[in-house]
Amino acid sequence: MALLESIISSSDIALNQVSEMGGATRVLVEAVEDGTGPCKEHAVGILVQICRSCRDRYRGMILREGAMPGLLQLSVDGSRQAREKAKALLFLLRDCSHGGSSRVKQSKRVLFEEVMRQIDGGGELELLFSW
Repeated sequence: MALLESIISSSDIALNQVSEMGGATRVLVEAVEDGTGPCKEHAVGILVQICRSCRDRYRGMILREGAMPGLLQLSVDGSRQAREKAKALLFLLRDCSHGGSSRVKQSKRVLFEEVMRQIDGGGELELLFSW
């Protein structure tokens, strides 16, 4: 994973090929959930680069693969670099659409900010999602 992250960080062609490869997103999300510590860190780093390359295109794809639980866990329990990368991806995956009611958007923003406060403070996320 470390080599792949290094390659795609230095080559737009490699980044595009990995992004377009069928099943790559699923494999990376699974690595975030089930890999070793370093594997998780590099997998989330790759996902950050993919999402940054075209957020509109890859945001939904990453979310559909079920990335949130693994990212939230990594943002709390990972190494310092893994936590930073997980938080960066969480911000990229955040819904910033312009549609919908402002009340719903406000409640989503408040919930997201509370999750990020819990992560920054090292708190337990389970308490937040027990509703």
